[in-house]
Amino acid sequence: MILVAYSIFFTGVSILFISVFGAKIWHWPEEVSLFIRDVGLLFSAVTAATILYERLLRDEMKQQFVGELNSLLDAKIPSLERTAGRTAEVVHALLCERPPRMTGLRLITEIRRNFSGYYGWVTENQPQDLFFAGRSVLHRIDADIHGRTSSCAEAIILRRLKEGSKIRIDFLDPRSDIIERLATEEGETPAALLGNIATSLGICRRLGMLLRTEYKSLPTSAVLSIRIYNRTPYFAYHKQDDNVLVGFYFQSLLGSSSAAFEIVDETTKRTFSDHFVRIHADAASTTMVEFDGAAGRPLFNDALFNELKDSLSSRLGPSRVEELIVGRYSDTNRSKH
Repeated sequence: MILVAYSIFFTGVSILFISVFGAKIWHWPEEVSLFIRDVGLLFSAVTAATILYERLLRDEMKQQFVGELNSLLDAKIPSLERTAGRTAEVVHALLCERPPRMTGLRLITEIRRNFSGYYGWVTENQPQDLFFAGRSVLHRIDADIHGRTSSCAEAIILRRLKEGSKIRIDFLDPRSDIIERLATEEGETPAALLGNIATSLGICRRLGMLLRTEYKSLPTSAVLSIRIYNRTPYFAYHKQDDNVLVGFYFQSLLGSSSAAFEIVDETTKRTFSDHFVRIHADAASTTMVEFDGAAGRPLFNDALFNELKDSLSSRLGPSRVEELIVGRYSDTNRSKH
């Protein structure tokens, strides 16, 4: 390319000289001499600009363009080293969290009481499938919710129903003949376990009262079922959509002080789920609170509530049971939540 430019340049210069010779020596007509001179100037000027660009400007412009392009690419696209390092970190974390072919249970906290993983449903506002089961699960939910949000269990459950959630809750029948043995195994008194159940019973009553006044504002997708079961509760069960946590009851260790485990694979999830699904189905005759948005009106089982309250009163005393059922906060304070 540069050789061609030089050839054209010198050709233009030669034509300039020819035009001079033609005018001065050969006495060409002035118009012919001017025309040939202009052709020579055109050739020489254009090729001179080309040579100047090729020699001086192109390399500099190329370097500037490449530099600016590299700067833009560095700003938009991470370097290979940074990308490789970040990818390795993410893959390592993922494999640590869920190793390939991992099944069974994964320890997520050594003390499940007030563990944040149990309360994602409290702040969620999309419809969820929720299933909570344990010995007196509602009393613990209420205490932890109040500690986190200054609200209460029945207010949060009502809000989640208004958002279209399906909620099932099971807790132990206080009339069960295994209360003393379960309490002793956990290292607490039967009165303490019965007190927790009484607190859960009070939450059911307040939730039933709320449903009687608020049920018309609930969507058809909302479902609530709280039942009392009389089976051995080998473990506590907590389901938030596909996330399932279990906590076991160990000898001489309070359940809320023991570890929580996440169920990793679908087969194990079904094994644990089927256990409480069957218990929930068997406890249909002891439904305490129920609402089906498609059916309309809520149900609060007053007769069952009175039976359980009388049973608790015979063990703990009427005044103590009334205090536990009313709760730590007055109905006035709760209505503000």
